[in-house]
Amino acid sequence: MTDGQWYDVSLADMSHKNSLFEKQLKGVTNIFESGHLDAVEYWNTKGKYTGAKSEKVREYMTDHKNYYLEHKKYNRSDGASLKNKDGTRMTYDPPEVGGGSCSSKARACK
Repeated sequence: MTDGQWYDVSLADMSHKNSLFEKQLKGVTNIFESGHLDAVEYWNTKGKYTGAKSEKVREYMTDHKNYYLEHKKYNRSDGASLKNKDGTRMTYDPPEVGGGSCSSKARACK
């Protein structure tokens, strides 16, 4: 979807749907989807509060609806371009089980 070309599936990676995917989908099909998070975004905002091997994290990572096939060259550069709100490169945060915004009462983090 990134460049409008068709490629052999052997050149594809499984890519997490994210905000970039949403923009590209709308541009190509005029279909709007929202709420998709890249794996790093999901972990940093929700998953790290439930633990690396928690049921919630496994559920997210194994849900086929969170993925699409994307050409390797785009998928691999997309991850490197993820930015935090302060403009720094986004990387995985360490787990924070037992604290943070998804602790006890707020376990509804999905």
